[in-house]
Amino acid sequence: MMNIQALICDDIRHEINGQTSYIGAYKASREFAEPPPWSIGRLGVVIFLSSAGEHVPDSYLVEVRAPNGDSIFTETIHPPREAGENPTASVTQEVGLLFENLEFTAPGNLTVKISVEDVVLYKRALVLAYREEPMESE
Repeated sequence: MMNIQALICDDIRHEINGQTSYIGAYKASREFAEPPPWSIGRLGVVIFLSSAGEHVPDSYLVEVRAPNGDSIFTETIHPPREAGENPTASVTQEVGLLFENLEFTAPGNLTVKISVEDVVLYKRALVLAYREEPMESE
């Protein structure tokens, strides 16, 4: 069985001790205090794939799209080949994507979609929203 997850965060850091840190992970939304357009200096997307060897696809397509549907990233990822040849092996793959200087002109969903042979296996959205601060009482 294949397990796919995606984490959306502010930054991905590779530490001196070999560990990877994910800074500012988002659950469901990112709210802005000002109306659009919005600039995001850095945004990380981390894809985690784990699978038993017999279920490892030859490749999978990763797409990241802005709320207006524009493509931020589209690439075919290939899991390690040697693991897919052994049916008792399992594969674990982590792909970190770091984007800089993103501009968004409207609220909506930033989406991460992972598919194999045109079948969507995983989809995650981060809602980008303007949250108007409540007016203070006089």
